[in-house]
Amino acid sequence: TETAAEATRPLVGPETTVLCLQNGVDNEDKLARILGASCVLGGVVHILSTIGAPGLINQTAGPRTLKCGEMDGRPSARVARIVDAFVRGGVGAEASANILVDLWEKYVFICAHGGVTALGRLGIGEILGCPETAGFYRSVMEEIAAVGRARGVALPPDTVDRAIAFARKLQPEMRSSLAYDLDRGNRLEVESLMGVVVRYGAEAAVPTPLNSIIYACLLPHHLKAVAAREGRAA
Repeated sequence: TETAAEATRPLVGPETTVLCLQNGVDNEDKLARILGASCVLGGVVHILSTIGAPGLINQTAGPRTLKCGEMDGRPSARVARIVDAFVRGGVGAEASANILVDLWEKYVFICAHGGVTALGRLGIGEILGCPETAGFYRSVMEEIAAVGRARGVALPPDTVDRAIAFARKLQPEMRSSLAYDLDRGNRLEVESLMGVVVRYGAEAAVPTPLNSIIYACLLPHHLKAVAAREGRAA
């Protein structure tokens, strides 16, 4: 994110808007530090996809919708214009009145879904079909939600219940892009997903033992992929 922001800096002027659609909850802060907070909008895309080849993204399941909004929650003309452009392009988009909550609600799901399907090497049907593993999946979500609330994000009480309900509607064999990347020996989103949960949890004195385990188990695979990409030993 920082590298892209630095490369983009010469293109950003007083009227420029930067809409972040990345997974995670710390990207907007990174962009704001480099490009200035006034130009940054938060965005959430709900789509289950994987990289089929360079330049090719395959949608594997789930919806195809987008939300975006000002980081402070206020309505704005630029958000309305961006939403209108997406809708006219055939994308189901809407303005968000609280993009921080939207970001964290997605984060609760993708961290747990990504981490547990990768670590277990199982589809969501098998995970939720085993009571012990289903309980683990829920507990991972509960840790993440607790961290978000400790940081002042007003996550609704039923956040985890709705995330589990969404997971139950997925195709049983559905895993996550992180799990597919693990299979292929690609770099993993462990730092922006579980790594941030662990770091934010430590800062807020919220225990995150399950996310810490997932992070510790997947991190060596990520480091190995990074080393291979750079042509060196892990």
